[in-house]
Amino acid sequence: MKEQQVTLRHVTRDNWEAVNALGLHPHQSTYVPTVAESVAKVYLRPDGDHVSYEPFAICDGEEIVGFLMIAYEVEDETAVWMNGFFIDKERQGQGYGRAAVQAAISLVKERFPNASEMRLTLNPANSVAESLYRSLGYEDTGVIYGDEHVNRLIL
Repeated sequence: MKEQQVTLRHVTRDNWEAVNALGLHPHQSTYVPTVAESVAKVYLRPDGDHVSYEPFAICDGEEIVGFLMIAYEVEDETAVWMNGFFIDKERQGQGYGRAAVQAAISLVKERFPNASEMRLTLNPANSVAESLYRSLGYEDTGVIYGDEHVNRLIL
């Protein structure tokens, strides 16, 4: 396997179709929203006007291998959320998930120096994601949002 050069690039009019073409295995479809659903949040702002969303393509060189989104409260950047995160079904199991979460953590630390934690929600049936997040230091907060568990990483 070639050496990965994982970067996060904003979803733009130039790459949105390639990002939207990413796919999951059928059993994973209940774990994360589609790219289209996630990107719609940028414009619809379902959590209110005080929350901002930034969608990113996860890239290895020029190849788009996944998607994630960062969300934060504009007036209070102490907690930043990562959501909609997934690696394309053809690229799973190759280390992209770990590299992408690490890139997201680096991005949050750089862009949001006042952030004390990074949060995400996790479907309890998604044991692969849970294992990844635990290995990176995420912990379950005990809070349930919908039917998912809120997890956090202390920065």
